[in-house]
Amino acid sequence: MRLFSLLRAGYSNNNLVVSISRFITSFLGAFLFNVPWLILFISFGKLPGGIIRIVLWCIAPLVIASGYSYGIIVYDRVVFSNRDSFLLILPWALLGCVSGEIVALSSGPMVIGLSIFTLGGIAVLLREFNIVHKKRRGA
Repeated sequence: MRLFSLLRAGYSNNNLVVSISRFITSFLGAFLFNVPWLILFISFGKLPGGIIRIVLWCIAPLVIASGYSYGIIVYDRVVFSNRDSFLLILPWALLGCVSGEIVALSSGPMVIGLSIFTLGGIAVLLREFNIVHKKRRGA
């Protein structure tokens, strides 16, 4: 609990620490949301017909972006006792995750998963940078 009080106290002085720890928590959330999706994909992705595989690929960015968003919400709720709206966080992560899937679509499942995580993480980092930049300007 002492760590949380250190993060809360003087938030303006700890912007970088808060942003990095918020990003790590959001990445953990994305990973935890990815596990059930991955289990479904491994279980049902090879069935004949391929419609389930297409549906699972289409929802992958949404699932992982939701994990990034909920990770940030949980962090803010635990550390600051408040939270941003899910719909304010989701577009950043969703844009990155969809971009990752489009960029590596022809490369295969392992590369697509990695690119979704990478570009989704970059989008969340850009969101954090935007927040820090706004706080420094006093907006």
